[in-house]
Amino acid sequence: MNLAGVSMSGMGVTGIETPNQIGVAMLSKSLDAEAAAAQGAISMINSAPTPSLDPNVGTRFDASV
Repeated sequence: MNLAGVSMSGMGVTGIETPNQIGVAMLSKSLDAEAAAAQGAISMINSAPTPSLDPNVGTRFDASV
C-alpha cells in the first residue's frame, strides 16, 4: 500500500469518528440541560404551597358581575 492509500484510509477513519464524537458531546450536553431543567421543576414543586386539607375550599365561587 502506498502513502496516499494510508493517508486516505486514515482520513476515512477520522471522518467517521469525528461525527460520533460530536454526537456524543451534543447528547451529553442535552442530557445535562434536561437534568438541570428537571432539577428546577423539582425545586419549584417543593417550594409550592401545600394544598388545603379542607375539601370545601374553592367549591363555592360567585361569578356574578
